[in-house]
Amino acid sequence: MKICFEDGFNGLVNIGDQNIRIGVNGAKPYDFTFTAAASCFYSTLLTNAPKFGVEIEAAELEVSGEKRTVIPTTLEHFAIHAKIVSDASEDELKTVVRVAEKACSMLETLRKVAKVELTFEKVERLTKDPIIYADGIACDLKGGSC
Repeated sequence: MKICFEDGFNGLVNIGDQNIRIGVNGAKPYDFTFTAAASCFYSTLLTNAPKFGVEIEAAELEVSGEKRTVIPTTLEHFAIHAKIVSDASEDELKTVVRVAEKACSMLETLRKVAKVELTFEKVERLTKDPIIYADGIACDLKGGSC
């Protein structure tokens, strides 16, 4: 990974073959923190689900957080709300989500400074490509939008 800055807080990070803008006209530092934590949780969920006979078809993660107002302005609260598409029962899904929550190293890191809250709901997938959920949320990963 390589990160370059110029003209103040205007930068570009190269991750693999992707370039992401950072700074005034791009992602802010906590955007990456939130993305890393949510991605870690989802990856951990996918790793653990088969151990419980659960298949995760897709998910949408809504992430939020609040920083403290005193320096250092570490996180005070961090939350993930996961909408998960799965044929598993609510109880099976709850078990897998809780296991992933405890096993996720990024969430454990954030717990050192913040209250971490993770909620989930099971949603049904209505169509294919783009994914349209029962509550009208659309996620088109092939088209790059969610």
